[in-house]
Amino acid sequence: MVAHAAGASVINGLHDFLGPGPRIVDLRSLHSSENLIARGRTFTTPTLLTVGTSHSIGKMTATVCVHSALRRRGVRCDWLATGQTGVLIRGTGRVIDSIPIDFVPGHLEAMLADVGAGYDIVLVEGQGSLFHPSYSPTAFALLHTVRPEMVVICHRLGQERFGGFEQRMPSVEHVAKTYEMLGVLLDAPTSLTGVSLDSSRSTEAEYRSERTRLENALAVPCVDPVRETADRLADPIDRLLAARAWS
Repeated sequence: MVAHAAGASVINGLHDFLGPGPRIVDLRSLHSSENLIARGRTFTTPTLLTVGTSHSIGKMTATVCVHSALRRRGVRCDWLATGQTGVLIRGTGRVIDSIPIDFVPGHLEAMLADVGAGYDIVLVEGQGSLFHPSYSPTAFALLHTVRPEMVVICHRLGQERFGGFEQRMPSVEHVAKTYEMLGVLLDAPTSLTGVSLDSSRSTEAEYRSERTRLENALAVPCVDPVRETADRLADPIDRLLAARAWS
């Protein structure tokens, strides 16, 4: 509030509201009063959802990096921001954890409907985790509404428990099996296309060892897109889009 008192405009991405004020924009309040009901709409443009073993695990980073990698190779793609930081970066989107959960699917449908024509794929920034003791509802709403054809699993190397919680996190392999199973149950088959690792707390040797282990176990590229690039995560997406175009 010191900046606001000094005459600066403030864009607030915190979970705490700062307003009211003439130069304060609280990102979490922008759509929180819109009670949109989902209609179970289907969309023809392929979608990719970033998912995680936990919350705050790198889903937005992976989304942005994969989007940039696809754009560099000429893929016509867009990405949808679903959290505060993503909205600040993208310049549009909705902070879905500030919306009553019954209306989150409706907002996600509205976001997908607003995507312009002519895209090869739409990437959706994931939130929370299906396995989190507190932050699972938005993760399931994203899966159920987006019905992604592709998923990228995000994980922080070396983290074993949910941040600030006692419960242990699932393995990447367990997450992969769960999304495969849920895709079948929801009649929305989903392909795992890659694993995005946050190796910022690990050595190079630890990172390379786990990267190799996961690639052998899951038969998909595994990479830290910050330590390296997201190009290898983009490769299978490119192939699936090409196969779809020829089918």
